[in-house]
Amino acid sequence: MSVEKKILGAFAPWCLSLEVSVGAVVFRRTRGGGIQYLMIQYRHGHWEFPRGHMEEGETEEQTMYREIKEETHLTKLKRVEGFRESMSFSYTAKGSERTEREKQRRCIFIYKKVHFYLVEAYGGEEVQLSHEHKNYAWLPFEAAYNKLTFDNGRRILACAHEYLTVQ
Repeated sequence: MSVEKKILGAFAPWCLSLEVSVGAVVFRRTRGGGIQYLMIQYRHGHWEFPRGHMEEGETEEQTMYREIKEETHLTKLKRVEGFRESMSFSYTAKGSERTEREKQRRCIFIYKKVHFYLVEAYGGEEVQLSHEHKNYAWLPFEAAYNKLTFDNGRRILACAHEYLTVQ
């Protein structure tokens, strides 16, 4: 069950749902001392970071680690203390998501808040994508920045990169 609140008095599916997700900007250090960021491509084609819905009773950190593991199978991870950035956006569910939401009597208008942490992957594990994704890439900052589909993601990456390189 995801953490979701219906915030309009209208009946489903013609209502607005407030949803919270958690994700991470995952990076690794190269032998030469550089930094590469993990970009994943979702089924619908957009490039972003691992993220997903909070489950009932989970903390943000638990959600973050669970989502990274589910979406990439990476487990050798260390969260960078002090970094947390958020973004929000709204959309109307379409296609299979809309059909599923209507079946479940859930709202089709969604306002989503996503909290991102900064996480280092170490240990040389290979990424194994979940069924939700179709591609991935480890990229240096500029290439990762250009690969991201949405401006919100670019802002989050720029904040993460600055946090890593200014310290």
